[in-house]
Order: sequence, then structure tokens, then C-alpha cells
Amino acid sequence: MSRSNDLSLDTVIYGASDLGCSVYEMLQDVASTNLVGFLDDYLNFPKHNINAQVIGDHHYLSKRSQPINVIICIGDNTKRRFIFEKISQIDSVRFSGFIHPEAWIEKSARVSESAIVFPSAYVGAQCRIGSNTIVHPNSTISAYSSVGDFALIAPNASIGSGADISSGVLIGLGATVNPGVSIGESAKIGASAAVIKNVVAKRCVMGVPSA
Repeated sequence: MSRSNDLSLDTVIYGASDLGCSVYEMLQDVASTNLVGFLDDYLNFPKHNINAQVIGDHHYLSKRSQPINVIICIGDNTKRRFIFEKISQIDSVRFSGFIHPEAWIEKSARVSESAIVFPSAYVGAQCRIGSNTIVHPNSTISAYSSVGDFALIAPNASIGSGADISSGVLIGLGATVNPGVSIGESAKIGASAAVIKNVVAKRCVMGVPSA
């Protein structure tokens, strides 16, 4: 297993639901990739109307002798991590992500090669975005903030400067995290919440201000 953004390789999207379809269409629109299709452990998915279909599950990767890019498009953070760990020992797998060209990433920011960043997202100066993290449209991650691995920043969420978002965290639709706030591992921030103080690991908070 390694990381790759070599678009000349065959590419599969792991996860055939709404997130996977969105990433598929983004890749079709703006990148020259050899998209083979979807992988999903639920093989009863119908054929999609976007010229791709589910071609198998994780066993497909084990049968590959040549390297292949895998973009994990599963919205649930825990399930995304589980799939990553399941296939990470397969020799043919090269984990990849995608940054849409209409996302604004400051030059000093560092975004993992396996992260997915949607159009109209903003990642500020000196930010760090971890592996297999998903940053949705119209979200803002302000300067000097850190977002860990396997996190998800939902559409219209706003993270203030210097915030520390740990691995596995979900920041819900339209939520706001104040500058300098720390969010513990695998915590969940509800839609439209306003987080004004630190949140411990695995806690779910909501409301304005959140509690």
C-alpha cells in the first residue's frame, strides 16, 4: 500500500452512494482519469446513470496484479477508516484523493493526498488536512487550523483560526467552531451548532451555543 495521485493509473471509487457519485462526476468534469468504476461491499447497488457501475467489492483489489488508485468515498468516518484498514495491506492499492480546482487552498497549507476537497471550500494558510478527510463545498478552514485523519467537514461549516480538529470528527452542516477551540477524537458537532469551547473526545454537541 502507498499513496498516489498518479492519474495515469486505473482508478476506482470505493463507495457507490451519493458521495461516491459526486466525486465520480467531479473527476469526469475536471480530471483526466481512467475511471474503472465503483467498488462497494453491497453489491446489490443498481447500475448508475453516470456511465459507471459497481464492479465488485474489496476482493476485486486482491486479484489485481497492477497498481490501482482507490478513492474512498464513504461519508461515515468510522466506516471509511474500516475500509482503509481492510484494504491497506493489499499490494496493488494506491490511496488517492481529489482536490477540485475551484477549491481555494493557500500555498502554505498542507492537504493529504488521500483527502477530498470539494469546490468552493477554503483552506487557509498553514492549515493541515489529514488523510482520508472530506472537506465539503462552501466550508471554511481558517489559518493555522488542523484537521486530523478520517474527519468530515460538512457543507457551509466554518472553522476559526487555530482550531484543532482531531481524527474522526464530524463537523455538521453550517456548524461554526470558534478560533482556538479543540475538538476531541471522534466527536460529532451537530448541524448549525456554534462551538465556543473545547469538546472532549466522542462527545456529540449541538445548539447555539453548543452544549
